Amino acid sequence: MDSSGLVCERFVRFLTRSDTWRNEMGIPYDFCSKYGNRLSGSLHVIVRNGYRLPVEFDCSKGNLKGFLKFFKDFNLKGGEMLLFEYYGRYDLNVYIIGSHCSEIEYPHIVHHLQTCHPRIVTLGNGGWRFIWFVDPSSSLVDEIEPPTPFIERCGSTFPRWPEIALKNGKVFCGSYSRETGKISCLRSMCDVLGVADLKPFYMLLFTYNGVGVVSVSVFDENLCEVLYPGSATCTDESVDGLDRASSFQITNQPWHMLSYCYGVDISTQYKDLCNRLDGIDYIKVKYGDIFWRLQVKKRSDRKRTTINGGWVQFRDGLGLSVGDICSFACCSESYSIFTVVLLFHFAVRLNDGEEVMHVGQTSRQRVDLSASYASDTSKFLDDTAASLDGHSKDFVDKVEGMIKEIDEQSAIWKGKVTEMKKQAEHITDQRRTLVGQLLDFKNNI
Repeated sequence: MDSSGLVCERFVRFLTRSDTWRNEMGIPYDFCSKYGNRLSGSLHVIVRNGYRLPVEFDCSKGNLKGFLKFFKDFNLKGGEMLLFEYYGRYDLNVYIIGSHCSEIEYPHIVHHLQTCHPRIVTLGNGGWRFIWFVDPSSSLVDEIEPPTPFIERCGSTFPRWPEIALKNGKVFCGSYSRETGKISCLRSMCDVLGVADLKPFYMLLFTYNGVGVVSVSVFDENLCEVLYPGSATCTDESVDGLDRASSFQITNQPWHMLSYCYGVDISTQYKDLCNRLDGIDYIKVKYGDIFWRLQVKKRSDRKRTTINGGWVQFRDGLGLSVGDICSFACCSESYSIFTVVLLFHFAVRLNDGEEVMHVGQTSRQRVDLSASYASDTSKFLDDTAASLDGHSKDFVDKVEGMIKEIDEQSAIWKGKVTEMKKQAEHITDQRRTLVGQLLDFKNNI
């Protein structure tokens, strides 16, 4: 299963009995409009046990075709839920939530076209999930009772004080009572999110990773994940003086820019942090409101740790160039969530091609480099003058001209983006009108 790359909004499909008789499955319009261009017409839906289902994707209709075999192989009768997960690559992951609202025990099977053996599904390899539905008619409660199958599967390893991690990177401490089998975390969750209660949401997805961390995601009434805004608890934007036991830095090299990157090594100077990670581990990386999931793996000699999966999506998503420095600061005691601080590498070359000046600027927001530098001309020139060491005033004039040109280009592109947004809103309104007319027509038949 793809488990590293861009972290996209997940969605859930509730299966009725009649759904399990059909070969097609619809997927949310918002998901299609946002990520449909990344998916090919033929792809695979992958289950944790290694089962790979070939399906056809029709972006215009918003559906996947080829599920009838899947329903039969997993003996789905209706009442189950399918949790779909996408990491910006080629395929979709799916987790099966039983009618008891807990992840099922997966059968030891693969698709009939596969020649490999099924995988053994364990708690330590991918965690375990359950769903809790919000009751809009009741007041806010703090405790929830996980489904019995989840407690039977995970109760013996579930910690007394679990670390609750939200999708927006915020982390807080919950509690678990072995006597009552209940988890206390909802009031703290509302406080962290800044909401009075959970009524704006339809359901919560809890994922226990087996080593003390419970990830919580919220879904709306359309069963689509809500990426709640916010920032991680680590907010220091400085790249100086970071604790090596809880942070590391990577300077983007030419070989890191290849279309297929064979791994990005983490320097041994950060071995204190790397020693806290498992041989094969996953970390969630946050930049602004965007998340990636990176696979971190120790090399065979166990002397060096490398980012083994998800780097290409992370690199392309941030638009990194050679020389850019990424500083990863840990924001959780479990070393599972990191906030990224960027030190952009910006070069200005003289006419003779000999003198090169490098300027670094930190930023947490995903912005265009040119706009970032053009936004504060005076500060940029002050920093430039300090590093010129007696270069002629002509150099400063050239830099000012470059910034002016960048500013003009930035204004042009901002206008184009605004116009495209207006067109997209107009098309969306037209679609809603057509959908309403179609529903009226069907009701009148």
